[in-house]
Amino acid sequence: MPEVPEPMPLAWIFRMAWRDSRRSRARLLLAAGCMMIGIAGLVATASFRKNVETTLNDQARTLLGADLVVHSRQPFTESTTAALRALGGQQSQQTSFTSMARFPQTGGTRLVRVRALKGDFPYYGELKTDPPEASKNFRSGASALVDDALMIQFDARIGDPVKLGHATFRIVGRLKKIPGETAVQSFVGPRIYITEALLPETGLIQPGSLVSRHRFFRFGDSVDSAALKRELERTIEQPGIRIETVANRNDTLGDILNQVTGFLDLIGFIAILLGGMAVASAMHVYIKQKVTTVGLLRCLGARENPIFAIYLLQATVMALLSALFGSMLGILLQHFLPALLTDFLPVEVNVTLNGNAILTGASVGLATALLFASFPLLSIRSVAPLQVLYRSNAMGRASWCAVSLMTCSVVLVIALFAAAHTSTWEQAAGFTGGLLAALFTLGIVAQCLTAVLRKFAQSRARYVWRQGLANLHRPNNQTPVLLVSIGLASFLIATVYLAQQTLLMEVATTEQESKGNFVLFDVQTDQAGPLKDLLHTLGLEAKHEAPIVSMRLSALNGEPVHAMREDRDKAAEDWALRHEYRATYRDRLIDTETLAQGRWSSEIGKSIEPVPVSLEENIARALNTRIGDELVFDVQGIPITTRVGSIRKVAWRRLQPNFFVLFPPGILEEAPQTHALVTRVDSADQSARLQRAVVSQFPNISMIDLRFMLGAVTGLLDRIALVIRFVGSFSVVTGLVVLLGAIAASRYHRFHENLLLRTLGASRSQVLKITAIEYFLLGTIATVSGLMLSLLSTWGVSYYLFGLELAVAWPNLIAMLTLVVALTVAAGLLGSWGTLNQSPLKLLREE
Repeated sequence: MPEVPEPMPLAWIFRMAWRDSRRSRARLLLAAGCMMIGIAGLVATASFRKNVETTLNDQARTLLGADLVVHSRQPFTESTTAALRALGGQQSQQTSFTSMARFPQTGGTRLVRVRALKGDFPYYGELKTDPPEASKNFRSGASALVDDALMIQFDARIGDPVKLGHATFRIVGRLKKIPGETAVQSFVGPRIYITEALLPETGLIQPGSLVSRHRFFRFGDSVDSAALKRELERTIEQPGIRIETVANRNDTLGDILNQVTGFLDLIGFIAILLGGMAVASAMHVYIKQKVTTVGLLRCLGARENPIFAIYLLQATVMALLSALFGSMLGILLQHFLPALLTDFLPVEVNVTLNGNAILTGASVGLATALLFASFPLLSIRSVAPLQVLYRSNAMGRASWCAVSLMTCSVVLVIALFAAAHTSTWEQAAGFTGGLLAALFTLGIVAQCLTAVLRKFAQSRARYVWRQGLANLHRPNNQTPVLLVSIGLASFLIATVYLAQQTLLMEVATTEQESKGNFVLFDVQTDQAGPLKDLLHTLGLEAKHEAPIVSMRLSALNGEPVHAMREDRDKAAEDWALRHEYRATYRDRLIDTETLAQGRWSSEIGKSIEPVPVSLEENIARALNTRIGDELVFDVQGIPITTRVGSIRKVAWRRLQPNFFVLFPPGILEEAPQTHALVTRVDSADQSARLQRAVVSQFPNISMIDLRFMLGAVTGLLDRIALVIRFVGSFSVVTGLVVLLGAIAASRYHRFHENLLLRTLGASRSQVLKITAIEYFLLGTIATVSGLMLSLLSTWGVSYYLFGLELAVAWPNLIAMLTLVVALTVAAGLLGSWGTLNQSPLKLLREE
């Protein structure tokens, strides 16, 4: 050992760190590998988010397709039309609504979103079609662009006819992409474009039909769209008008995508925390083996700080390597995320290197690695020189203040990261609290397990079982870190799966419990009787019928709604104030409604004012209304003054027309209205026959088959779960690497334990069985703990957030348990395999 200079130069610290790590570099690199996977996941999601933001900014106008868009659910009034016409610039208009489309070639029918377009919209970007020229050709003559997914479903080809109402159109192209829209939007309502000139021939627009009207404008760079929007909001008096600019659309999409990518970042961050625990565990074992070396340096005159710097430097190099290689792997992985999320993105993301995202991900990983590595390093400062003489490997005890400071630092890092990737402090606190609760619970389980097994291992169980149990609580075991790592990874994946199954089960249960599973809407008053006769002819019956009247809220307790919307301190929520209400009237409550407050009375005459109405509890809460409050509704230009007479609970999951506002009879009968009917079909053939018959006789009526919707919802949830599982898989892989790292870190002690067993007469097969039992028990307890936590957390989210009952597919959870345990046992046997091939004489010679 060279003479230690005083004071010790920096070169000496670097030289000692390099020399001391010679026999342990592979172990340190394996610990770095645990962090590398987590950093890769975080860099991939962070880079993807930055690429999405860049793409949105570069294609901002393409997302809207225009500089300004004016939306309305009602026809534009003469004054509004004049004001819009006076704006100048290039203008286009679009009328959109839902209707049934029929393919005469196959007889198939489907609810679609019809868009009747006039003008050259989109002004920015393009309707991507096959063939490309179809985006222009459909604007003249009886031509149509049909959603590609819809054509695949009904095996339609270009040139085939498609019937909308009374009119037949020729398909001139497949619709591949619409500016600013995602493929997910076509799941429920695939789009069909026609020219507005032929819209009257379809006969689909009837009184009371739910129609959206859009006016698109292009001004170029010379006009300030934001200022123009503010001016229009002051001058246009028509209620229900919504004006949108490029900045509005970009902000809305940016907020949504930030929430999605922020959620993925949080999942990826869990993998970094798992890697951090692996680093702490590996450094703990590493430092324990270096106690004698530290004591020897102390005997030679080295002080605590330089010795601490030696091992801190080793930990820093390990963290830097994990950040470097993790960033490189993340750069490669980010290319897979756009493919996974393509159905949820309104733009094609250009994948490029983003230095800020890479630096952010690498910095978070580096800081986390150093933070967790510092826990075992703190004990170096308390190693006494006499431990060399005692040949003791007992580590020193770090000060309570230092440990508390490091623990608070870890919690602070988690909280700050959560705050940076969530929209509210409540969400950040929920993530931080939930994660810490999961870690604390798994840690408690590990401590309780150790205490219980210490007693149970002395039982009369077979020899190999006693030894396998004892391995879980013997000194130098890795039970706590492995249980937390495997349990947390299992918890994450199982929670995603259980949430998906709960939502799917809710949709399936809704279809089973509902009296009907087929809804017909946009039924005109004079069509209700003939439609019921048609249902009877087909062997069906109307399970429920409800008239629907459209209206808007114009005043609340004497205060105009437009004034309330301008008041930032208003108690009512904005969406409830601008919502277009679909109300109904009847003389009784139905089986999906329960009276929560007040009294419902159907005895009402037109002379009674204000009219007592019943509000659904959620809309009452959104409007901040109570029993006796006064509301004025605008019904097609006629004001009706009402008061809140009762508040209802509504079972929205039951397939039945349910409403926010319920009027008594005698008030709305003369108002323009449509009807909704519910029936039940028992097979796909019966559903198809009903759809063909209705489309033939009543082409304006739209229909929804809940069984088809169930398939669409299932497909959507599968896609979402695939993305989450992809990011969550980083935690699973990290957990397995943690397992291998822990085995490698304890390889020295396990080597001596196995040789000692061989020396005492244990056969090679017995040692192998002991190892398998140890990791079988470890994997089982960790996975069961993670699954139990996932059941508890998913139940809480389902019950308190969605109001649903937890649905558990036990065979799939058991399969998950079996797979994780099998991987744990395989990794344990693989990591311990080299210790089984050594001769017992080696231990005797060393002793």
